[in-house]
Amino acid sequence: TRSHAERRLFGLFFCFLFVIAVALSLFGSLLPFPSGGFSIQRSFLCVLIVLLGVLGAWAFLTTPGFIEENLWPLTMVLSIGGLIFAHAFISNSHFRWIEPGLYVGFLGCIVLFGGLLGKSLSLKSLLEPMSVILGACVALYGAMSLNYYGFSLSDRDVKIADHLPWGFVNIRYWSQVATWLLPLLPLALINGLARRSRLWVLLVVLGGAIWIWMILLSSARGTVVSLLVGTVCAFVIFRHAVLPWLKLFGLLLLCGGIFWLVLSGLMPALLGVSFEGREL
Repeated sequence: TRSHAERRLFGLFFCFLFVIAVALSLFGSLLPFPSGGFSIQRSFLCVLIVLLGVLGAWAFLTTPGFIEENLWPLTMVLSIGGLIFAHAFISNSHFRWIEPGLYVGFLGCIVLFGGLLGKSLSLKSLLEPMSVILGACVALYGAMSLNYYGFSLSDRDVKIADHLPWGFVNIRYWSQVATWLLPLLPLALINGLARRSRLWVLLVVLGGAIWIWMILLSSARGTVVSLLVGTVCAFVIFRHAVLPWLKLFGLLLLCGGIFWLVLSGLMPALLGVSFEGREL
């Protein structure tokens, strides 16, 4: 039917945006743009926020019952947005309106576009391709990070934290990306592809473990605190329903700890070099 075709097209459109957003966030520094990868990342993500905001606003105005179904998230965004913008009035920075505007726009897009997705697509049809895209990007970034690690050790460059995580002009950006993507990674271990392919499961687990190792390596305290608080909140809200996710995430943490012991402790010791992580 036409409705089914429209939903399928909308799902493909969302997956396309998700691929571009994740790929640019992780691999933008590798692309040969004249203005630099970071500039392209910022420009695209700003355009993405505007696009998602427009689509969400369209759903807000045209979908019956949209406001009632998303009333409390919208109220929360408006409340938090007011507090964020209040800081701009007391700041002396020339850019005091930029970050508050982006934060409020980002939070608003989550609610508006999320509500639109909930109306247009089933949860399963959305999570299946999204988890595959996420797992593939995480595994690829992890594999390339091991390449950086190997060359650093072979060159006796033991300040590995200066090179890992790679591709980010500021360590905070890596921390933010890891904070958003890692909690979603267990979804890649329960999708249809994971049930059909053990190789896929192995790649995702190894990729996630490398990310956990890099969090420890880079002393990303914000990510650690965010993951801890998010896990506690998820358990309080969802109780036993969160246990399958918690087991898979615990597996990633365990493997990440093993990687940290091997790559940050055992390998440098065997090669006779001192190993330094990022200073706090």
